[in-house]
Amino acid sequence: MKRLFVLTLAVLFFIQLSGTIAAKENDQENQHVAVKIDGKWGYINRTGKLAIQPQFDKAQPFKEGLAAVKIDGKYGFIRETGELVIQPQFDDARPFIEGRAAVKINGKWGYIDKTGEMVIQPQFQSVLSFQEGIAVVAINRKGGVIDKAGKFIAEPQYDRIWPFEAGIFKEGPAAVVVNDKHGYIDKTGKLVIEPQFDATKGSGFGDGFILNPAGEFHEGLAAVRVNNKFFYIDKTGKTVIPPKFEIALDFQEGLAAVRSNGKWGFIDKTGELVIQPQFGPTAPSYFQQGLSVVRINGKFGAIDKTGKVVIQPQFDNRFEFHEGLAAVKIDNKYGYIDKTGKYVIQPQIDLGLYPFREGRAMIMIRGNVNPKYGAIDKTGKIVIQPQFDHEFEFYEGIAKVINHHNYGYKYGFIDKMGNFIAQPQFDEAYSFYKGPLYYYHP
Repeated sequence: MKRLFVLTLAVLFFIQLSGTIAAKENDQENQHVAVKIDGKWGYINRTGKLAIQPQFDKAQPFKEGLAAVKIDGKYGFIRETGELVIQPQFDDARPFIEGRAAVKINGKWGYIDKTGEMVIQPQFQSVLSFQEGIAVVAINRKGGVIDKAGKFIAEPQYDRIWPFEAGIFKEGPAAVVVNDKHGYIDKTGKLVIEPQFDATKGSGFGDGFILNPAGEFHEGLAAVRVNNKFFYIDKTGKTVIPPKFEIALDFQEGLAAVRSNGKWGFIDKTGELVIQPQFGPTAPSYFQQGLSVVRINGKFGAIDKTGKVVIQPQFDNRFEFHEGLAAVKIDNKYGYIDKTGKYVIQPQIDLGLYPFREGRAMIMIRGNVNPKYGAIDKTGKIVIQPQFDHEFEFYEGIAKVINHHNYGYKYGFIDKMGNFIAQPQFDEAYSFYKGPLYYYHP
């Protein structure tokens, strides 16, 4: 499933971003996390001790051994020792990914290498971090694609370029927009499928709602739309499943959900209906490990690839499995089921629709004033007593927690048994997160 991020309208101007920009991590990254104390940012280590004293106006996560910090209004970069290796000189900066960091000078973005040398001169209105050797940029409100030398492999001529999850060319061509029509370019920048398709799938951004472009390629096919009818094309642009659907979603595990006459069913890659339209109005989930969550008569259950109901429709929520369990709601109570539909944790009032992450799922106790959050293990045992004022999530055994303090908040860190690594004392803090960073540069 794609993660959706709140974007300002200023960012949606020409490079419409529906995906994520991922970076490969190494085992040493994010041993330090940025925290704010008394108006200054520093870094603590995984034991909760201050590793770099609070001294910066702003601080970003360490990536590839360096972190951007702000000193006297300008950004530079430090090592995890705290040593300043690239002097503060930039108006804005982003972390290093694939040996390049986006930096801003006098309103324009460029890129530096790890020595601080400007290897791509500031010239862009907006940029993304490099992924697989290329980056999406924009000049004069037109999007293009550059390589690490700054050479355009796709000239800035597109109204939008749609980078997808795990890279702009995740599975072949990437979608581009020209005059409200969508086509595709390849990794050389060549327009391989002429812009001709209308907007397709919907995605929420903040309080708004926008339409994605011609669909991503999944399992060799993309769902596209012309004249309010959806159909599927291959990577040459050839129609392989003709226009006949009200809505069509991506293929996953060999099947795709399609809607006809207000009902959802599934087709195979020949276009044959293998599961007749009968579900809705909510769209089914993508098949994952042979199961799709569907809605029947107002309740949610799950089917297999033959359309057989394997988890009876009885739940009030469109559930999703994480670490083998799914949070479900029934009769205003919350519990967890396995993939056979059997209760592993019986429904209770004080649980919630929180997924398991690293063997922990949050619970919420509804207090007289504000709810309190704790966590259970996969047996349903409370391992962290409800005591925190906001939701939290574990990353490699550590979670950032938040409590109210006077008229603000204080941030701290706990381990998976609820023991404090650092008491709530910080005015702001990042998480010990080692996954992809998501940066959209206005």
